[in-house]
Amino acid sequence: MKLANIRRLFSWLFMDVIQVYSQLDDDLLDCSLVLDAMSIRKYRFYDVQSGSELDFIDYGSAAVEDPDRLACEALVFLLIPFCGSMKFPIAYFLCEQTPSQVQAELIRTALTLTATSGIQVRNVTCDGCSSNIATLHLLGCSLDPRDPKVAFHHPSFDYDVYASLDICHILKLARNALASMDSFVTSDNQQISWGYIRSLGDLWQLLGLKFANKLSSPHLQ
Repeated sequence: MKLANIRRLFSWLFMDVIQVYSQLDDDLLDCSLVLDAMSIRKYRFYDVQSGSELDFIDYGSAAVEDPDRLACEALVFLLIPFCGSMKFPIAYFLCEQTPSQVQAELIRTALTLTATSGIQVRNVTCDGCSSNIATLHLLGCSLDPRDPKVAFHHPSFDYDVYASLDICHILKLARNALASMDSFVTSDNQQISWGYIRSLGDLWQLLGLKFANKLSSPHLQ
């Protein structure tokens, strides 16, 4: 996918972002780029003004393998300053499980366009699904604990951009894996068992108490 093909989907929202940032203090120009895919309902509708049907997979003017497929996700990009509580949505793409190669190119485009407007993205954050892990590898990172590399070079400026995974999502993945596999065994032969957690939940229900761990029947089920 060429840069020119996807630049337009970013640019229409970037102008508003640039205008807002120009009025802010320089300390707010360092920020994090956060991306996440949110599920949407597959639904085809007709836009009277444009005379076209919408809600198909759309990465800009770049061709997709099957243009008649309905999108089931919206891949959203946010800029979040390190100093401040503002969040700026800068682009979204209608998709269906975005390939890691496409997602990596979208991230490079976002970094390039923000840099030309004076915004320095120091960090990219995403959740820990397999496609995001593959995307970070394509950007030059490695999440192998034996040889980690948590930064990659900015595509247009001479500094490194750090990559991090959403810790809340990682905890959910660990919880679901433990519940599914029932137990983990550490390298020093210590066992982490889902049965211990279930027993704790049964205990506080038997005693009629509510512990600070917020463990309840819906969590266990």
